[in-house]
Amino acid sequence: MARRFFFICAGLLCLAIAFQFGAVSGHAQTGVAVEGASIESVQDNTFPRATGCVSRFFYWIGDNGATHQLPVPVPGRERIVATDPYETVLLENGDWLKFDGMAWVLIGNLTGGATATHSETWGRLKARYR
Repeated sequence: MARRFFFICAGLLCLAIAFQFGAVSGHAQTGVAVEGASIESVQDNTFPRATGCVSRFFYWIGDNGATHQLPVPVPGRERIVATDPYETVLLENGDWLKFDGMAWVLIGNLTGGATATHSETWGRLKARYR
């Protein structure tokens, strides 16, 4: 009986070790995910035509095909939903950020910030709509 128990435990340990090695070394191979891209149609070549963020770094490409990257990543954890050629980004929470040459500066919030809420009981809610 003890021998069976030992073999069952050894088998479970081997499964756990195999899973750990497989989970650590098995990585998916994916391409680059671009967030918040924009394409601008301009007449002069004074600013880029296409912009986007990859791994929170802002990239732009001009008419000549040269790609450029800003040295500072976009701060925060919110998803980047839009970019534009003037080195500004719009985050999912509504924050509008602009790169001033040294850092990302908050210009404002498109949605006006958080929505104020208050707690209310079911009885009060039902009474209001009767």
